[in-house]
Amino acid sequence: MKKSDLLHIRVGKEMKKQIQKLIEIGLFSTEAEIAREGIRSILLKYLKEAGLEKKNDKKK
Repeated sequence: MKKSDLLHIRVGKEMKKQIQKLIEIGLFSTEAEIAREGIRSILLKYLKEAGLEKKNDKKK
């Protein structure tokens, strides 16, 4: 098992409700999965804009 860092976040009540909706309809299985996907998307977007994306990270 690979080592990972733990990150704690707080979200507002409305955002929490929206997260739960995505889980209920089966798009995601956990809150952590949603958080990871959101962070991954932001990193890819801004690293690309900054010209820092790795060749292996490019997705079409």
